[in-house]
Amino acid sequence: MEVFDKVNALGVYCTLLTGQEKKYVPFSNHIACIVEMVLTDELYDVAVIDEIQVMADHVGKLGISYMNNIMIGLSRWLKPRPCWEILKKFILGLRGCFFEERDI
Repeated sequence: MEVFDKVNALGVYCTLLTGQEKKYVPFSNHIACIVEMVLTDELYDVAVIDEIQVMADHVGKLGISYMNNIMIGLSRWLKPRPCWEILKKFILGLRGCFFEERDI
């Protein structure tokens, strides 16, 4: 059973967004989605990232997509906090990458 089904079965309203399915649940304040569908303009209190090992995929575009969405989200949510620098270096080190921040 998927997370979406489990939390809704417990009475927690949760919306589902994947490449194949979109199930909008009225009054939901939780979202279960694939990393490519993360709404990066939204703020979240908690994010659970499933299949994080995909970020290490150096061959396909999926690994890059994972890393980009995770770094965009983390920079937005954690940038003002001291843990951001440590977490950023750790995640990028997993992929052998560097990250340059620019003020726009």
